[in-house]
Amino acid sequence: MTKGRWHGSSLRDRLHLRSCAGRVRDHERLERFHALLTKDSKGSITNVAQWGKRSLAYPIKKKDTGFYVVAQFETAAELLPEYERAVKLDEGVLRFLVWCRKAFRRSRSPRRS
Repeated sequence: MTKGRWHGSSLRDRLHLRSCAGRVRDHERLERFHALLTKDSKGSITNVAQWGKRSLAYPIKKKDTGFYVVAQFETAAELLPEYERAVKLDEGVLRFLVWCRKAFRRSRSPRRS
């Protein structure tokens, strides 16, 4: 069992902020990252939204603009450390964030006291 901050398999979201300089190979890089998350059929990518080029509030690594990509995926927890390592080593990624989406449960009726 994997120790650390990731546990279980649940729906997660990911945000990448990429440099706008190397846009030609971005599709290949995203496919490589997706392959890490779906390795051995332990996960699936449910949605990928490319928000496009946006101005940054402050410069990051001397860049004023970045290309945002948001994805929803479900994967096994043991695949996430390898994925994060690959993203950190990619020089085109300015920032990234992965978070776990809690399932929204609607109660049948509100409790009254």
